[in-house]
Amino acid sequence: MGHFGWTWIGMIISDDELGLQGGQEMKRMIEERGGCVAFIEKVHLSYARELFLHIVDIAQMHNVKVIIIHSPEVHVKMLMEAFLAQNVTDKVFVFSASFTLTIGLFRRETWKIFNGSLGLAPHATKMPDFEDFLSHIHPSRDPNDVFVKHFWEKMFKCKWPGPQETKEMTALEKEERSIFCSESQTLEKKHSDFFELYDLSYTYHTYLAVFALAHSLNVLMTCKPGRGPFLEGACADVHSIQPWQVKEWQNLMY
Repeated sequence: MGHFGWTWIGMIISDDELGLQGGQEMKRMIEERGGCVAFIEKVHLSYARELFLHIVDIAQMHNVKVIIIHSPEVHVKMLMEAFLAQNVTDKVFVFSASFTLTIGLFRRETWKIFNGSLGLAPHATKMPDFEDFLSHIHPSRDPNDVFVKHFWEKMFKCKWPGPQETKEMTALEKEERSIFCSESQTLEKKHSDFFELYDLSYTYHTYLAVFALAHSLNVLMTCKPGRGPFLEGACADVHSIQPWQVKEWQNLMY
C-alpha cells in the first residue's frame, strides 16, 4: 500500500479466525503508515447473495479504488460475481497469500474483475535434500507408515500386500496377480510429474516451522546456567520444557 501511495483502502476478510486476526493486524499496520481503512467487511461461502451485493454497495459508497482481499478464494467467489453483476470493474484488488486462483472456480465472465489486480504469495526457496527424499519414498523402507502405503497404492494403482499375503504367495503368484504392488516400483522417474515442485511456498513454510521448533529445542536442551534466555540467565528444565519457553526463545531468535 505504501509503495503505491494508496491511503484510502477497503478491506474484505473471511469470517473466520484467519480473516479476523489477519485483518486486524493489516489494519493496524496500514494506519501506522498513515493510511486509512474505509471499511472492513466479512465474507463467507455460507452468506446469502444479498449480503455480497451489500458489500459492493458499501465499496461504491465509500468511493474506494483499492480493496484488500484477505480470504481463501472459496469465500470470495460470490463477491466477485456480485461486483460483476453491478458492473463494478474499476477496483484494484490486492489479494493476500491466503487467496489462490483455483482453475474452474470462477466463471469466465468473472475473470475481467481480476484485471489489474495484485496477488501476494509466500516466499519460497529450495529445501535441502527435499527432492531426494521424495525420490526414495517406499513402503518397504517404513512398513509401519500407513500414509506411505496408502499413497503408494493410489500412485501405482495397486495393492500393497500385507505380511500374511507376502508370506503365503510364491513369486509366480505375485507376478500373475498384477493387482499387487511391486518392490521394484520407485518414484525416481514419476515424482516430477506427480508432485508439485514448482510452487513449494506452503511446503517451505512448514519446513521453516519445523526447523525453527527443532532449533529452539536444541538450544534449550544445551543451555548453560547463567547464559539462558530467561530471567537472570536461567535455562529451561530439559526434562519438562514448556511450550511458552520454546515460543519465547523463537521470539528472541526471529
